[in-house]
Amino acid sequence: MRAAVTALSRAAGNLFDRRIIALVFLPMLGSLVVWVVLAWLFWDTWTGGITAAMGSTKVAGWLQGWSANWVIDYTAALVVSGDSPPCHFFQWSPGDASSWG
Repeated sequence: MRAAVTALSRAAGNLFDRRIIALVFLPMLGSLVVWVVLAWLFWDTWTGGITAAMGSTKVAGWLQGWSANWVIDYTAALVVSGDSPPCHFFQWSPGDASSWG
């Protein structure tokens, strides 16, 4: 047990090394860049598809009757932006602390 604690304490000192920090954050930043570029290129296609799927429901007909089309548009934007993988790095559920990543 003492050997395990000693090994963990020595390893903790290496966590703030530049190489380790780069290994942790560079893949995340690369993913963020890729998905921002993809969202820039395909935003209209993705949100248009979700808006079309939502527009064929009875709730959408009710919302359009009340001139509340903005609800469908904002919901489509929320679905697209909340479903991209960089957002999964930052999701957290208050009831479950193990949901990081």
